Amino acid sequence: MEFAIAIDSGGTNYRLRAIDGNGRMLSEYTGKPANHYHVGLEALPEIINSSISALLSSFGGERKDCRALFCGTTGLDSDEDDAFLNSFYRDSCGLSCPVRVISDAELAHYAVTGGEGVLLISGTGAIAFGCSREGRRGRSGGWLFSILGDQGGGAWVSRRALQHLSRFFDGAISDSELLMGIRERLSISSRSDLNRLARTMGEPPWTVPSLGKIVSEAADSGDEEAIRIFQEAASFLFSLVEDIDSALSISRTYPDFPVGLWGSTVLGSSAMRTELERLIKGKYPEARLMLPNKSALDEAAELALKLWKSGR
Repeated sequence: MEFAIAIDSGGTNYRLRAIDGNGRMLSEYTGKPANHYHVGLEALPEIINSSISALLSSFGGERKDCRALFCGTTGLDSDEDDAFLNSFYRDSCGLSCPVRVISDAELAHYAVTGGEGVLLISGTGAIAFGCSREGRRGRSGGWLFSILGDQGGGAWVSRRALQHLSRFFDGAISDSELLMGIRERLSISSRSDLNRLARTMGEPPWTVPSLGKIVSEAADSGDEEAIRIFQEAASFLFSLVEDIDSALSISRTYPDFPVGLWGSTVLGSSAMRTELERLIKGKYPEARLMLPNKSALDEAAELALKLWKSGR
């Protein structure tokens, strides 16, 4: 049976889907994350190939019958990453079909905007990806935490909330719904508890507890600091849109360009989204705001089918 493989390789999950020649799903499988910067080059072949094998075994597929593989992945942040990952999937997965690997940001850009304008992503991190009418592509943000990247993303929101909690333990501010929610979520009741948590966050991979939902709920209830956190986050995110526009001059030739929103942090916070929309419309009044109507894996499957049919 001939088939194609679509992959959405994110920071949390490695999602695969096999489709037939009409785009119908044959099977899906979710494996372990496969960012080569996190898992290491030695472990990468086993992690990816075991996931592909599990997908194939779920519907009786064989690698020799694969006609295309399309993957959108985290960890593709440079020309060197692009060359390495495309070479890896071509040479190390036992496939003889056309293969294409792009960044997860570019895949999401296709999914929301159709490949035009700007996509603003705020999940755990924050990044913007853009494409001009002339076909020039660019990205902004998404830098590692070690150089203070990802401002406006979920990890940044969580760190900002923890900074607010530190002021409570300093005796500088009164208790609030947001602070109570954070302490309950993390079982923190003292300065010592917060310091212990901070020490675990001080080294790579800089793991931060997810507090976005708590901050969002507090903001929806009118907590002033929670609202302020999301407004600050929106300001950082808007600067990514401006940077993409500055690099690619999109608004100059395409004033009604689409601005897509993607990621659990921005889509899950009405306070952040409202502020972000205000900022975007204030500078780009003709811009068209767009929200997702399909998943990244859905888009990867469509692109895998196109790759199969075109052969390149």
